[in-house]
Amino acid sequence: MGLMLVDFAKFMLRAQSQWKNLTKQQKYNIKRVRAEFCTWLALMGISFGLGEPDEHKKEWWTRFWIYEVDRLLLDTEASMPVPKALKSRLTILQSPMAGVNTLNSLLYGVYGLTNGDLWTDLKSGPHKGENKYKVNFFKHVLPFYKHFEQLERLDEDRGLFQIFADTPTNH
Repeated sequence: MGLMLVDFAKFMLRAQSQWKNLTKQQKYNIKRVRAEFCTWLALMGISFGLGEPDEHKKEWWTRFWIYEVDRLLLDTEASMPVPKALKSRLTILQSPMAGVNTLNSLLYGVYGLTNGDLWTDLKSGPHKGENKYKVNFFKHVLPFYKHFEQLERLDEDRGLFQIFADTPTNH
C-alpha cells in the first residue's frame, strides 16, 4: 500500500510539472485518476471503520452500510490496478453481459413453464415447500423483488457478503 501511495504521488507530481504540455484529454484523464484514487482511499477508510459484517449480527443498518461500501469498493477496484483487482474479475467480466442476463431472467417466465419448475416444490432454503416456478418467477421477472428479499435477511444472512470474500468458503 505504501509503495502504491509513493507511485501515485510521483505520478501526480510528474503530471503537475507537465500540465501545460498536456492535451485536454490527458488533463481530464489525470483528474479522473486523482478522483478515483481519492474515492478508493475514502471507501477503504470507511470500510475499515465499519468493520466486518459478522461483528454486527442483528444490526441491519450497519450491515446495510457495510454491504453498500463493499459494493462501491468492488466497482471502484474493477477499473483500478490495485492489489485486490483480481477480486473484481467477475464484475469486470459480467459488465458487458448485464443486458444478456436481464433478458435471460425475463425469459424465465416462458421457459420456466416448460422445464418442470411449474410442478416442483422447493425442498430447502427460505422458500421451502413453495412452488419453484412461482418463487423463481418473482425473483427473475419482477424488478427488484430479489433485492427486497435480500434486504429483509440482511441482518442475519452471511451469504450476501460472500461475494466480497477473497477466497471461497463452505459456510
